[in-house]
Amino acid sequence: MLFSQAAVELVRNAVRHGGPARITVTVSVVARRREVVLVVRDDGTGFSPGHAPPDGHFGLALLAQATATAGGTLSIMSMPGAGCTATVALPVPGTDP
Repeated sequence: MLFSQAAVELVRNAVRHGGPARITVTVSVVARRREVVLVVRDDGTGFSPGHAPPDGHFGLALLAQATATAGGTLSIMSMPGAGCTATVALPVPGTDP
């Protein structure tokens, strides 16, 4: 469930805040690490991930927290004018580390 919610939230953020012409969504399974990886990449306006979000914008922080609670990671790579790449990696359900 978290995986699909992450995909929806990341695409929604790209559309709302980045104004991209293109968004790509890639899903893969990394068997050796027993994880499923979601990558959402856009060619929108980008932003500075190191800066505090504007008031009322807390979706990425909540997603990062939920991902960490599930044993996964959220990585954001972006810069103004260069789009954004967000990567969520979660353990494959039912597998031991």
